[in-house]
Amino acid sequence: MSLIVRLQPYPDESLHGFLLRVSERNFAPNLKAFLGSYGLKYRLTFREDELAKLGKLLEIDSDVFIPLQPAPDSCNPLLHPKYLDRRGH
Repeated sequence: MSLIVRLQPYPDESLHGFLLRVSERNFAPNLKAFLGSYGLKYRLTFREDELAKLGKLLEIDSDVFIPLQPAPDSCNPLLHPKYLDRRGH
């Protein structure tokens, strides 16, 4: 699957929101299917190698994605994985 539309993240956008926007603009059925077509699994936070793969796919420097992810040491309980939707839609 190749991308029809290439987008840039907004300054205040989360990585999840950005990926949802990219998948919708490229007519993917959902985020899980979009990431799966490139051999990636939906995760709350992505590892460095996965961010590099996303960067290559989206033609964006992978360093842009780091501040868009939830901080692992955040004290906000709503960012705890058990409160987040992991289905990717």
